[in-house]
Amino acid sequence: MTEKGYIEVYEYQSFPDSVRIKEENFEDFKVNFIDTHFLKLLHKAKDQKTNEFVLNLKANFYIGTARFPQNQNFKILPRFKNAKFNEMFKNIKELKYENIRFDIFQKLNPSSDFIKNFIDNFLNNTEELISTGLRKNYKYNIQKTNIIKGKILIGESIKRSDFIYGKFMCQFEDFKFDIIDNQLIKLALFYLRFNASPNQQFRIRRLLMPLKNVRLRKFTSTDFDRIKYNRFNIKYLKVHAYCIMLLKKFSFGFESGKRECFPMFLNAWDIYEKYLRVILEKYLKESFSKDILVMKNLGGKNFNSWDKKKNIPDIVIMIDNKILLLGDAKYKKEIKASDRHQAGNYLRCIKKIHNLKEINFEKENRNIILFYPYSGNKEDDASRTLIFKDLEKNDKDEIEGRIYAYWLDLSRLDDEIYLRTWVNKIAEKFLIRMTD
Repeated sequence: MTEKGYIEVYEYQSFPDSVRIKEENFEDFKVNFIDTHFLKLLHKAKDQKTNEFVLNLKANFYIGTARFPQNQNFKILPRFKNAKFNEMFKNIKELKYENIRFDIFQKLNPSSDFIKNFIDNFLNNTEELISTGLRKNYKYNIQKTNIIKGKILIGESIKRSDFIYGKFMCQFEDFKFDIIDNQLIKLALFYLRFNASPNQQFRIRRLLMPLKNVRLRKFTSTDFDRIKYNRFNIKYLKVHAYCIMLLKKFSFGFESGKRECFPMFLNAWDIYEKYLRVILEKYLKESFSKDILVMKNLGGKNFNSWDKKKNIPDIVIMIDNKILLLGDAKYKKEIKASDRHQAGNYLRCIKKIHNLKEINFEKENRNIILFYPYSGNKEDDASRTLIFKDLEKNDKDEIEGRIYAYWLDLSRLDDEIYLRTWVNKIAEKFLIRMTD
């Protein structure tokens, strides 16, 4: 037990003490924590005296914070103790956040790094959207007027006493900003006004100004489902994803004046994988080519099934239709034999697609890097490159490919010089030499 009564554990670590859950709360607990794989249930026993379940729990590969039904707070911390996960988090714009919900409230702490960067990402995307111009659309409007406008609603008009004075109820289409696309953004910004840092509050007030003619309204689950995307409003999709996270999933409970605990579970492996693609693309575009792409999947008819996609590694570096290098994120402390076998399978599978002329994967580019976090072990010097022996030769005595291992020091993610140098070494070894 540490700060303010929080239970702190690291990924894959067992909880130091058993956790008690009332019998009537257990099914909700199981659905929200165990079935989602946020936690592992090691053992369950029932205390007949208190009618509670006594649980032995273990953390999984998620990091985050939440509260159990009986006001027990806990945090799951990264297994790499000096890892600057906050740097990874704030550099990834399209994270999928997992969260759990209980009707247990506590004061929201606006200074939380995760919360701060989540709000920053939302504001950045909203500013970018508004700078390109908000969307208008035609919307039906009903108005009492003495000037005929659109369609006269005769039934509604004659019910009113002022009908004899020439007042009509008219229905007409109005081209305006007050549409559901903009209303959702205004509601999310409005809810965050007093739950952000001073700088963020200033940005929120600025963003609300272009929305002054947009009505502030509540949203239900049905309203979220009503929003359909097409070529006219597709640019709203990313901002709306943040809005829905804030309003539908996190459910702060502003109307009641209370603050629900901010439950957030982040898939640490997923963050690490996405961050690798972000920094590789950023610095390779600087040092190698603006046309370079760092991708998760490959397109084309040979990659449109799950069976094919699972044979593609996390990182594919390419220009046009040519693969220059493969990579795979390994969020683990030790190298396993299975890592090498999996990497070899990636190389062989993509080579088969090359033989079908769907993708260009030449011999000199048949390399794959396994990216491990630097764990602080002397054997795993963050600047060292481990070269596995070549894969078995084929019938023509040709090398099928080579597997390498690189370590990224997660404690130095705020050091731009370190990151740029780290990526440039990869470019010099695998890209520049291969394309000269």
